[in-house]
Amino acid sequence: MFVDERIYTLHAGQVPVFLKLYEEEGMECQVRILGNMVGYYYTDFGPLNQIVHMWGYDSLDDRFERRKRLLAAPEWQSYAKKMRPLVVKVENKLLVPAPFFKVPRSPPSSSELRPRTRSGSSHPACPVFSSRSRWRRDVRGAGLMDRPGCD
Repeated sequence: MFVDERIYTLHAGQVPVFLKLYEEEGMECQVRILGNMVGYYYTDFGPLNQIVHMWGYDSLDDRFERRKRLLAAPEWQSYAKKMRPLVVKVENKLLVPAPFFKVPRSPPSSSELRPRTRSGSSHPACPVFSSRSRWRRDVRGAGLMDRPGCD
């Protein structure tokens, strides 16, 4: 397995708009077609206004076929027309596991990692995970939910 890392640099202040649009119009299609969402993040310090997402693939052929199906999907095309004006720059990297890294056999399902927007949160794009998910406990234990508006 390898990981396709994509970094979208957005116009200033557009992260909440991008995440809301993605959750409402792009995520279902992308997860259904690409399958293995390894992670979906936004930057909080360092280079700002960036969305970083990663997708796992078994091979370059697997990536090519899945991306081809995604780009051909009418719902993705409709989403992309709305998303593109928010983006300044796109970076793409192929990440190959180090020889000593054991790729987990069963990655968490997309529903376990699904980011949601909380109303009333001081961080409008604060990731919130299902209370039944062990990933929520892991994130809490790592101190990643210790931000205003994240509980």
